[in-house]
Amino acid sequence: MTIRKSINVKYDISDTKILDGYFSTSSHSEIIKNVFSGVLDEGPRSHIAFGPYGAGKSFVTTIISGFLAKLYSDEEDVLSFIDRFNE
Repeated sequence: MTIRKSINVKYDISDTKILDGYFSTSSHSEIIKNVFSGVLDEGPRSHIAFGPYGAGKSFVTTIISGFLAKLYSDEEDVLSFIDRFNE
């Protein structure tokens, strides 16, 4: 059994290695696509993510926030994330 630490957006936003732990789920993919569509003025601009404890809401929020804040500058990490996101 793998134990993962909980994510706190406030404290983990600066952790640029958070992308290493990401694996794509259909609900995460949908949230990420919808948020970025809103950023590009192609969709709704406000979003609510809800789900049970441990579903990954804070994890996805931290990843989205990191991209919007341009914290992920390592091209290899970003391309790896995109590959996993497209699986």
